[in-house]
Amino acid sequence: MKDISRTAVLFLLIALAPMACSSGGGDGDGDDGGPPYRSFAYVTNWGTSYVSAFSINETTGNLTKLGGSPFTVGSVPTSIAIDPAGTFAFVTNEDSSTISVMTINPVTGALSEAEGSPYATEPYPISSAVHPSGKYLYTLSWGLGQLSAYRIEGPNAGLSQIPGSPYETGMSPQSLAIDPAGRFIYGVNISSNDISAFSIDAATGALTKIPGSPFATGEWPSTIVIDPAGTHLYAAVYTANYVASYAIDQTTGALAELPGSPAPGGSQPCAIAIDPAGKFVYVTNTTNDGNNRTVSGYTVDAVSGVLAEMAGSPFTASWGPDSIAIDRTGKFAYVANNGTGDITGFSIDQTTGRLMPLGGSPFSVVQNPTFITTVRIRQ
Repeated sequence: MKDISRTAVLFLLIALAPMACSSGGGDGDGDDGGPPYRSFAYVTNWGTSYVSAFSINETTGNLTKLGGSPFTVGSVPTSIAIDPAGTFAFVTNEDSSTISVMTINPVTGALSEAEGSPYATEPYPISSAVHPSGKYLYTLSWGLGQLSAYRIEGPNAGLSQIPGSPYETGMSPQSLAIDPAGRFIYGVNISSNDISAFSIDAATGALTKIPGSPFATGEWPSTIVIDPAGTHLYAAVYTANYVASYAIDQTTGALAELPGSPAPGGSQPCAIAIDPAGKFVYVTNTTNDGNNRTVSGYTVDAVSGVLAEMAGSPFTASWGPDSIAIDRTGKFAYVANNGTGDITGFSIDQTTGRLMPLGGSPFSVVQNPTFITTVRIRQ
C-alpha cells in the first residue's frame, strides 16, 4: 500500500484551498503608498524537510525566490493549505505524520513555525484543506484511509481534533476539496476508484457521510477541484486518461456525472486546477513514455459545466509536471515539474484560456517540487 501511495503522492493539486481567497474587497491603495496586494507561491520539496517560497510579480508573473527560502517543515512535505486570510500555511508531512503550522509574513512572504507546531496526525498525511470560515482544517491520510478534522484556535492557529474525527474514506485517499460555501467536503480515493463525500456542520466542523457516498469514478482518480460557484466537481482520472465532470446537488452534496462527461484527457492526467472565474480547467499529463511534459486546457460551459478542450491544447511544460496552481488574479499558471526540478510559468489568455510561457520561465527549485499553491495578501 505504501509503495503505491509514494508514487501517487506526486499526483497532488493546488485547488485544495478554498476559492474564497485571502484578500477580499476591492483593489484599494496600500496605506504606505506601496502595492495594495502581494502574491506568493509555495512549493513542497519531495524527499526533504523543506518548502520553497517565491514572490510573484503581479505584472509579469515571474517568480523570485524569497530570502530565507527554503523553509524547514516536517519530513517529506506533501501539501500546503493556506487559510482565507493568508495568515497561516498548514503543511502536511508524510514521513513524520505531522502538520506544520507556519506563519506567513504578509510583506515578505517568509514562513516561520508557529508556537506549538508541529501537530501529530494520522499516518502519512497527504492532502489538506482549510474551511472557508478559517475555523477548521481537514487532512487526508492515505496510510489508513482516513479524513481528520481539526478546529483552528488561538493566535498561533493551534489544532485540536474535532470529536468524531477521524472519518473513514476509501482506499489510498489522495486529494481533498471543499465547496466554496463550506457545506460539503470531498476526498478522492485512488485505489478504490471513488470519491468520498461528507457534509460539514458549520457550528462544530464535524462531518456526516452524504447518502450515496462514495461515488464511483474511472480507474485511479488522482485529484479533484470544485468550481468557484460550488456547482460542479472535476476529477483527473489517471489510468482512464480522462477528466470526469460532476454536478453537486446543492441540497445534499451528492454527485451526479454530467451528460457529456468524461472529457478526453492527455496521457495519465494527474493534477487539476480551475481559474478563479471558473472559465478554464487545466490538467497536467504525466505519462511515462518520455512525453510527460504537457498541460491540457479546457473551457467550461457556463450553463452545463461540461468541458471542451481549448484551441492550442496541450501546452508544453517540463518533464514530470506533478502539480499546477493558478494565481489568485487568474492571470498566471504555475506547474511544478518534479522531473526537471523547476516551475514552468504561464500567462493565461483571459478570453481563450490559452497558456503562454512567461519570459523568465522556468524557475529553479531546491529539489523535487511536487505540490504548488499561491496566496494573495492585502497589505
